Amino acid sequence: MDGLIVKQPWASLIVQGKKTMEVRGSKTKKKRENIAIIESGMNHILGDVYIIECVELDKETFERTREQHRIKMSYEDVLTNFGYKKLYGWVLGTANEVVQPVICQNRKVGQVIWVKDALPDDVYY
Repeated sequence: MDGLIVKQPWASLIVQGKKTMEVRGSKTKKKRENIAIIESGMNHILGDVYIIECVELDKETFERTREQHRIKMSYEDVLTNFGYKKLYGWVLGTANEVVQPVICQNRKVGQVIWVKDALPDDVYY
């Protein structure tokens, strides 16, 4: 299973099922599949989550889905602060938190978004 690198507190909120939309500046091809959630900086896999779909977010949709993505900044500030041209909401479904964080073995230097085959098959929830 591939892994998505996410900063805290967002990583924990995702695997706990409290954040149900990840906002990014690009679309994802990963839909209707599980991905591992890797804590940025620590290289720990905290669990996994099912990606339902990816939707483009205009200002109105961003505001309407604030409870899902939990971002307090304005739509314009997110675009400006992160250098994005557009915003996309990765709609998240069922999340699973691991009992104990697992070290991500496959992360290579320079990987900042995705890690291929990040989560081993023998991880217990």
